[in-house]
Amino acid sequence: MKAPLQGAVAATLLGSEPFVQEIMATHLDGKQIERDVPAIRELSKNRKIEMIMENVRGVTNDAKLERKICIYLAHRHSGAKLRELGAYFDKKDTAIAQTTKRLASEMDSDKYLKKLVDSLGNKLKLS
Repeated sequence: MKAPLQGAVAATLLGSEPFVQEIMATHLDGKQIERDVPAIRELSKNRKIEMIMENVRGVTNDAKLERKICIYLAHRHSGAKLRELGAYFDKKDTAIAQTTKRLASEMDSDKYLKKLVDSLGNKLKLS
């Protein structure tokens, strides 16, 4: 027998994936997240990662570079832990940290890449 709350998201929402996405888009996007409400913090992490993915997709002709940018921005700005990011991107947590470090190094020597990543961060209003 399946537990009725097994499908609950962040211990607060129970419903289909489209329903959860609609609630998050309606009530979380563009709003300041209260740090002392763990469930909202949890929901906002995944939503930030998804927003990053949506906005980075198609900005270059290099899918591998776009994935690195997504990982970098999510690591720096989503509030998710390395383990959570690893699960999301299907990588080990050490690989997430290494990807972030390598892209930061590339950005130091490639001003176009730095400008691109910075503009994406600004567009997403990541802090």
